[in-house]
Amino acid sequence: MTDLQIQDGQAAIDVLADHPNVDGKQIGCIGNSYGERTTMWLTLFDQRI
Repeated sequence: MTDLQIQDGQAAIDVLADHPNVDGKQIGCIGNSYGERTTMWLTLFDQRI
C-alpha cells in the first residue's frame, strides 16, 4: 500500500514540477499523522523534495 502512495506522490510532483508557475527546484512536502508517514517515505525515494 505504501508503494502506491509513493507512486501517487511522485506523480503529483511530476505535475507540479511541469507547471509554469512552480519552481521545480523548490517543492516541499508536509503531512500529519498518516500523511506524515507517507511524506517520510516520499522524501526518501524522491530527491526533488
